[in-house]
Amino acid sequence: MNNNATPTAWQIMLRSLAIIPIVLCGAMGLAFFIWISFVAINESNLKSNGIITTAKVTNKEIEGRKPRGYLITYHLITNKKHNYEGSSLVSKDVYNKTKIKQDVEVIYDSTDPDNNKMIEQNIANVPFSILILFSFIAPLFIIIAVMMIMDAMFRARLYRIGKKAKGVIKDIHHSTAVKDHDKYNIIYSFNDHMGTSHEITLKHQASHRAKKLKIGEEVDILYSPNKPKKNIITIFDNIIG
Repeated sequence: MNNNATPTAWQIMLRSLAIIPIVLCGAMGLAFFIWISFVAINESNLKSNGIITTAKVTNKEIEGRKPRGYLITYHLITNKKHNYEGSSLVSKDVYNKTKIKQDVEVIYDSTDPDNNKMIEQNIANVPFSILILFSFIAPLFIIIAVMMIMDAMFRARLYRIGKKAKGVIKDIHHSTAVKDHDKYNIIYSFNDHMGTSHEITLKHQASHRAKKLKIGEEVDILYSPNKPKKNIITIFDNIIG
């Protein structure tokens, strides 16, 4: 096999443009998951070690475009007479009612006073439920991305060490398991180097893949010498998606 024509795993992955939004969504979801976990830990510490005190508002600021963030900054003194600056995202209503130099109630973590917030704090400017939902979806995107990377590495390895065979397309039909979507099952067979026949079914394939093939058509196959059931139709590596 010509090594100069052997695609790398990255080349195979880049031919599947779907990996780009999947990786981006996964990274964003993971960031939200980490942020929510951090918030949850801080909230738990405030419940366990929280001390309520009075703080003086030092600044008010509206951040970003819609959805806007309403930020109130304040100065607090702990029970150990240490000074701390804190800030909280609040609702628009609380923001409008709060004046600079006004006293507000805050709660701080006695073991870590940097962890503090206004009692009226309301971070519902970005729906918390949506962030939680997105954070649970994040691992799914990451798993899909990892599976795509592993598949690309497997395919690249087959190009290096796999054996060639000629296969025949036996059948192409709509996938009954995926309703209202243009997906197809592709059935093909080939003989390995030992003369053993293998019949393979590719399930739920995209229409642009299925339309590249015809029943009875001969296709090039690459398969693992040790596990011929692990194989690919090489024409698919020249199709985007």
